[in-house]
Parts: sequence; structure tokens; C-alpha cells
Amino acid sequence: MRAIGTVDDAAGRRLEAGANGALVPAAAPALLFDHIFSRSFPAVYVDEAGERHPVGRWTVYSSQQVVVRQVAYGFFLILVNSVIKTLALWFIFLYVIKRTLGQPLRQMSDFVGQLNIDNIGDRHFVLKDKGKHELHQLTDKLNQMADTLRKSVAENATLYAELKEMNRTLESQVAERTSELQRVASTDMLTGLHNRRKLDEVLGYEVERVHRYGGGLSVILLDIDHFKHTNDSYGHPAGDRVLAAVAAILRSGARSIDSVGRWGGEEFMVICPQTELDGARALAEMLRLRIAAADFPEVGRKTCSFGVAALGPEETLATLVARADAALYRAKQAGRNAVEHDSNEQLL
Repeated sequence: MRAIGTVDDAAGRRLEAGANGALVPAAAPALLFDHIFSRSFPAVYVDEAGERHPVGRWTVYSSQQVVVRQVAYGFFLILVNSVIKTLALWFIFLYVIKRTLGQPLRQMSDFVGQLNIDNIGDRHFVLKDKGKHELHQLTDKLNQMADTLRKSVAENATLYAELKEMNRTLESQVAERTSELQRVASTDMLTGLHNRRKLDEVLGYEVERVHRYGGGLSVILLDIDHFKHTNDSYGHPAGDRVLAAVAAILRSGARSIDSVGRWGGEEFMVICPQTELDGARALAEMLRLRIAAADFPEVGRKTCSFGVAALGPEETLATLVARADAALYRAKQAGRNAVEHDSNEQLL
């Protein structure tokens, strides 16, 4: 038996075993952990009777590099084993996560992505996964939430429809009320005709229309003759009934394009669009005859005086009304129950 390696003798010299087993001086170590060490053990023979007989000694030689290589190799094996186990655990973990969480969550995501205001709650989500775990509880909660939202959507839709109907009703009522207020604001309450404010509005519009686009425009002013005597003799209620009766005759006798209103007191006005002076005079004469032929309750016969004027080129509203009023005054001066007119030539 021979050993190969180095050993230190009693004098501290480093020796190594040669090829023939003899110890010769060893070369100086050039590497880290190159220290050689040895350990001797007695060689004992045990016979059949169990007796121990020393036969010599045997020595084991080694170096620190051998130990380091063994430790490094063992560490390498541990490291490789750990990496393999870690990778295996990661693959197992990923598979389990994908299987138990990834696919169910993707199913839930697809289901939720298809939900909208029209189909929410129409169908329930069914988890395609074996077993019974927390995701099934989450599925139940998801379906409960969808049912609750469906009920809320239905309630909100009903409430919205009711609100729309209420709003439509309110808008209709507001429109009716606005129309009524506009009518009241532009109507004479006693006669039901246009009031002075509405007549001024119509006159302004018609004068502007003629100045811009051309065409005719005439105005008829009339006044109930001896109306003060009627009030003094029969009382104001009877006078009011006379005003209402004259208004009814004017309304029925005027054309559909004409605007009839109470100018003030016992005076009335008829605005005649697209009408020249002759046409307005003819209309005034017809109205005069109807009023004169009417039999008014309590007071008997009544007459009216008329003044007619047609809008001249570049003439203002104020001068048009003033000329019609002047013609009315002349009719009064001429004995009443007459139609007088004021032509553009008279204005010039």
C-alpha cells in the first residue's frame, strides 16, 4: 500500500511520496489551499480468537485543495438541485395559477365585458371549473350584483319614463299658460279684440314690412257716435255692452288678414295689410252700414264715424295714425255716421 501526496517531517520539511514510494523533498506550494497534511493510524491484526496484534502503522496524506474541491463540488450539487427544484416549483405554481385563477378570471372578464344596460341580469354567469372554492363564491356574488343592478335599471327606467311624462305635461302646461298670458297681455278684456299694445305691435311690423318689401297698408279708425250720452243715459254697463256688440260686428265684418282692436275708450282700429286706400274705404263703408243697421239692446240704434288713411312712401307709423285720426275728426265734424279719408296728396 502506498500513498501519494506531501507530508511534513519532524524538522518541518515538506516531503512527498515519489513513484517508488520513497519520500523526497516536495516543491513549494504555488496555489491557495495547497497545504499538505497527514494522519497516521495503527495497523492491527485481529486473529480468530479476537486477539489484536499490532503489525505496523498506515498514514493518510491529503491537502486543503482536496477538501475545497469536495466542498465546492458538494455546493455545486446543492445549487443545481435547488435551481431544478425552484424551476419545477415555478412551473407547477404557474400551471396551478393559470388553471385555478387565470381561466376562471378570463371567463369572468369576458362575461362582464358583454354586459350592458340592455342585457344586464338577463343571464347568469356559470363558472366552468371543477370543485367548489372561493371563485365560485365570487361568481355567486357577481350574479347577485347583476340581478340587483337589473332591478335598479328597471326602477330607474320606470322613474325616467314617469319624469319624462311629468316634464312633457309641465311643458304643455307652461306652453298653454304662456300662450294664455300672451293672449291676455294682447287682448282687451271687455271686447275680446286686440288691445292698444297689440295694435301698436302689429302696426310696427306692417310698416316695416311695407318699407322693406313694398305693398299697401291702410288703417281705419272709428269712433262710436254720442257714446258719452249712452253712458250718461243708460249707465256704464249698458255702454260696455254696446262696445262688445260693436266689437262683434267689426270682428265678423273684417277680413281674415285684417287686425281689429280697441284703440281706446270708444275708439276702434282696423289694420288692413296689402290694402290700398280705396279698398280700405270700401271696407269702412261696409262696416259703417252694418253698425248703423244693428239694433243694440237697451239703447236702440247706434252709428260710428270712420277715418281712413293709407301708408305713403317713407311715411312713419305716427304720421299714418295721425292722418287717420284727422280723417275721423272730419267725419265727426261733417255730421257723424260717415267715412272720411286722408290721402297722401293731402299729407303733402
